[in-house]
Amino acid sequence: MILHSGIKLQKNYFSRLIDYLFSSFVGIGVFFVILAFWQCASYFVGDFILAKPVDVIKKAIKIVLNPVEFDLLISLKRAFFGAFFGIFLGIFLGVVSYFYKSFLLFINPIVSICLSIAPIVWVVLALFWFGFGDFSVIFVVIVCTFSLTFGASLNALKQVPQNLKNMCDVFLQTSIKKTLHLYLPYLLLHLLPATLIALSNAIKLTIMSELLGASDGVGARIADARAFLENDVVLAYVLLCIVFLALFEFFVTKNLDILINSWKESHGI
Repeated sequence: MILHSGIKLQKNYFSRLIDYLFSSFVGIGVFFVILAFWQCASYFVGDFILAKPVDVIKKAIKIVLNPVEFDLLISLKRAFFGAFFGIFLGIFLGVVSYFYKSFLLFINPIVSICLSIAPIVWVVLALFWFGFGDFSVIFVVIVCTFSLTFGASLNALKQVPQNLKNMCDVFLQTSIKKTLHLYLPYLLLHLLPATLIALSNAIKLTIMSELLGASDGVGARIADARAFLENDVVLAYVLLCIVFLALFEFFVTKNLDILINSWKESHGI
């Protein structure tokens, strides 16, 4: 917080982004510490059990330079479609549950069941129901992500102050105006963080589902490498997944988070 003459000054977008860039140096330092421990562990246990970091990085670069071997676009397509339908379904069910309490009583046990079942169990069930292919992977992503946006949308609408509802009933006669000017801002404010978490989880769930339920994609490539005992290939794909999620967090998640916080402070929320 920056104070000038007792007045709180708001940082602009670029100032917040620069602060985040400087704070990321700590994470980079931790990454190199992990690499050092990794190198020491590889020296003691051997390359067959734990490949050397240099070999893994070289293999990861080789995989990236060969898009056919990487299969990244296939995994991203599945993650995108699964996350899109899961997020849309969660928002729709959350909004309906807020306005219709009887429907909330019906849907709550279903959401609890979906949350209590481990994702790997859904992968096995999807294999029995839909077989190998895109649909089984997308189904797992939908089932495991819709509950996030369902809870976020429902809680967002519950946090709308009653006095604002009463005021909108007086000045905004139509339901469309009330939705656009009252409910939609609260939904966007709470849904964006949950949506970003759902997108990140969708990528992880896609790779996990592909390990058992697909013949292509990043997860299938990891399964092939595991079958042939190619430890360096498995670690290379793991490293690429970590790098991709880190880039996604930097270019998408953090930027949107900065914009949301700026909007909150400017509106006194």
